[in-house]
Amino acid sequence: MKLTIKTLATLIAFSLPFTAFADTPPDALIAESADAVAKKLANPNTPLATLNTKFQFRTYEGDLPGADDVTSTTMLIQPSFPFKLDNGDTVFWRPALPVEFDRPAYEGDGASDNWGESSGVGDLSFDLAYGIVKPIEGGALATAYGLFSSIPIGNDDLTSDTTTLGPEILIAKLGAESVYGILATHSWDIDGEANVNQTTAQLIWVKLPGGGWNYGSAPNIVYNHDADQWTIPVNVNVGKTVIWSGRPWKMSVALNYYVEKDDNFAPDFMIEFTVGPVVENVLAGLFN
Repeated sequence: MKLTIKTLATLIAFSLPFTAFADTPPDALIAESADAVAKKLANPNTPLATLNTKFQFRTYEGDLPGADDVTSTTMLIQPSFPFKLDNGDTVFWRPALPVEFDRPAYEGDGASDNWGESSGVGDLSFDLAYGIVKPIEGGALATAYGLFSSIPIGNDDLTSDTTTLGPEILIAKLGAESVYGILATHSWDIDGEANVNQTTAQLIWVKLPGGGWNYGSAPNIVYNHDADQWTIPVNVNVGKTVIWSGRPWKMSVALNYYVEKDDNFAPDFMIEFTVGPVVENVLAGLFN
């Protein structure tokens, strides 16, 4: 990966909160079991702060020459910073920064299999939402309302040069051994070069069999209104929460097989490994 000044500055700025969390053990969780923490993490409105890093490996297919031989690797830094309010509700800020190692780009003329690749930092996306959890018969109802945005800070070959903004809504049923719901966003371009009019819906189904384990499905279904194009994966995932040196960690693996996608060129499979420690959100203290 080519480390330009812009890349280094972005990574350093994004990692500053991580250094503040690194030596801060989540004292309130030390006495809890891995299973108890796993159930809290399964709540989409969880008040637990996590420093998630996702490693994504993709294969591709399509009508372009050589598309079936293309692969890519992404490291997605995706922490969650919840801010608990006095009334019991929670405000969430969840940024996501992709680091691309070999994003493919077709450079041929339609007849040759000439492919290039780019490495570096991609555009920053984030959501900012207000979350509510209310008890209901058989469990609790989690709702959240907010906005989703992306900011074009990526390297030259990895940025869309477009700022997007749109609404976000979550509705989920929390049970003792399961969670299911939907997280939906819509994005429009508000500045820049690209036209964006896209809806994303993540369908959430989590089972909690005990022992810190979880399994289920959480496909991200995307509809591009301008291109009239669906992207639909079949998703399965499994995870485990463990306690290491008094700190909870959640690890998981997910497999996506795309049953509907752009015929020209699109991911065929994606396998994703996630690791994330639970931490104390010391930033929350800045607002008390």
